[in-house]
Parts: sequence; C-alpha cells; structure tokens
Amino acid sequence: MTDMHQQQHRPGVPPQRGPRDPYGHPSHPFPQAAPPAQTRTRTVIIPPRDGTAMTALRITAYVLTSLASLLFIAVVIYGYVQLGRAQSALEQLGTGFPSVEAPAVPGAGTG
Repeated sequence: MTDMHQQQHRPGVPPQRGPRDPYGHPSHPFPQAAPPAQTRTRTVIIPPRDGTAMTALRITAYVLTSLASLLFIAVVIYGYVQLGRAQSALEQLGTGFPSVEAPAVPGAGTG
C-alpha cells in the first residue's frame, strides 16, 4: 500500500493535504488558513428616505407632465377644428379647393 493510502485508513490521523518535497516535509512552511465559516444572516435593505425637496420635485414633475399631455391633446383638437373651419370657408367661397374628406380626382369635372 502507498503512504497516502495508509494514512486514509489510520483512525485519528488527518490526511496530508499539500504536496511534499523529496524529504517528506510539507512544501508550505506555514499551515493554510481554513476558509471562514459562512453564517446565514438575513440582510434587510431599507431604502433611504427622500427629503422634502425630492418629494416636491417629484410632484412638480408629475403635474407638469400631466399638463403638457393635456395641452398637446387640446392643441391637436383645436387644429382639427380650425382646419375644418378653413375648409368650409374655402368651399363657401367657391374657390374649388378640395376637402380632406373628398380628394379631387383629375378630370372628373370636365365632360
């Protein structure tokens, strides 16, 4: 049996872990430190509280964003109404401008 095999079967003798030099001494003169024991801890992360200034800025940004969205919708509706008024005014003048609903067909009026 080999030396390593004999050490495994002898009770009470820990097996040699590191490589050995030709004279039988461990190649590392100092013993290796054992890894630290892992303990099971519960980590609770508490987010930092925002200050009053941050809360005010958040509310202001929310209100301004909402107002900008409402303003955009109002401008689109206003533009659509004004376009309709302009088309109806041009049709009443009889200038022959085509409307958006019924585009002009070339050669349809001649006959």
